[in-house]
Amino acid sequence: IMHEYTKNILLLVWAWGCLSICSAQEAEKTTLARYERRLCILFDSVVRGSTVHVRYDANEKFQHLLKEALQQDGAFRYPFDSLNCVKLQPTDNKFRMFNWAVQKLSRFEMEYFAVMMVYIPERKNYITVALTDVSEDMFDFQGTVGSATYWFGAYYSKAIVTKSDDKTYYTLLGWNGNDKAVNRKVIEVMTFKTNGQPVFGASVFRWNKEKLKRKVFEYSRKSDMLLTYDYQTYVEMIPAKKKGDKPKEKRTKANMIIFDRLLPSLQMLSHNPEHYVPSGRYDALLWNDGRWTIQYDILTENRKENPRKPRKG
Repeated sequence: IMHEYTKNILLLVWAWGCLSICSAQEAEKTTLARYERRLCILFDSVVRGSTVHVRYDANEKFQHLLKEALQQDGAFRYPFDSLNCVKLQPTDNKFRMFNWAVQKLSRFEMEYFAVMMVYIPERKNYITVALTDVSEDMFDFQGTVGSATYWFGAYYSKAIVTKSDDKTYYTLLGWNGNDKAVNRKVIEVMTFKTNGQPVFGASVFRWNKEKLKRKVFEYSRKSDMLLTYDYQTYVEMIPAKKKGDKPKEKRTKANMIIFDRLLPSLQMLSHNPEHYVPSGRYDALLWNDGRWTIQYDILTENRKENPRKPRKG
């Protein structure tokens, strides 16, 4: 009888614990749902405000409210589905980034914004970090190491996780509208300090003799450039072993960053990025021995008509 009594008590304690957890989770969702509704109203003005003053005023309030919302319990796992900014999260869940842009006076010129939640293992908690776009003032934008307050602003679409010597690199694919003549796309590399502060740019590119911290493509706004992460094929030519024999093709499939090869529409215009357009050929970067290594002339297997998702690993 005593055994049954103890068993029933334990079941009641367990049920009470589960009920308490569920109640706490529901309270978190309710609180964050309220924040989400307010954020959506503000974000609509950020995107559609009738004047630059209205947009930036709404943006300042939006940033403040977003930081406040992300400090609430459960914010990292809350989906914020109704909020139409980019919500970028890598497969290892180290960070979550909310990313958007504000139109300036010209509809072609944008300023980029981001607020991140970054996990600190020592604290077993998240911190929030806001990024400051200095892309207009960054002179050597391919060779400069940046920080949260010195960021080559972009609107990101992908975060790729790679590792080398126990260091994790997050490669971000993004777009920077620049101006009415030239578009930019960027391959950015982000790492983290132990205190959770992001570092932008790293020497992980094998790209001919260029010393890159990030890769920025500049091209005509009249064109559209492909920049994506995909599982595709590249070809290596194996030299003939004997004289008179033909070299052999070796086809390898792998995850890679694929992009259009840009060329000037006329050779005499090669000094001006507004005349660079896709050439119809594709190159790629493959993660090899801790570096993004250039590989030319990728076979894309009609990827535009039948794209394939990257494989894990």
